[in-house]
Amino acid sequence: MKKYLFILLFLTIIFGCQKRESANVNIREFDNSLNESNSDSKIDISKMEKIVNEAGSMNLDVFFAISVLHKNFISQFLNEVQDLSEEKQKDFFLNKKNEFFKKLKFSEEEYNSFMEKNSGLMNDYINRHPEIAEYLTTIN
Repeated sequence: MKKYLFILLFLTIIFGCQKRESANVNIREFDNSLNESNSDSKIDISKMEKIVNEAGSMNLDVFFAISVLHKNFISQFLNEVQDLSEEKQKDFFLNKKNEFFKKLKFSEEEYNSFMEKNSGLMNDYINRHPEIAEYLTTIN
């Protein structure tokens, strides 16, 4: 079930990335934070939080920072749900996802809408940042 959730998240991002649309984005801050903090291929969670907290609007760096933060948040509950049925796990993680987005200044709707509108750019971005793809698809 753990692999299912992370594969589903990754496939959703990749599947959503099949459309090609343009958007006005600023990715320098996110690129720099990854380059500075990933010398050992680990993503700096505090920098991802800073990106989200300081952003004025949704863009690629914010989208992927939210994705990283969501994975980090959900990962802490994996041991807690391992003995639950698949249906109860789905319900549990749906509740945790809602809890996660309530703490952000960006809504789940904004996140999903951005993914739908910018899939081509997201695909290019994830190809330039394989460390993000690896982080989002691995199980902690």
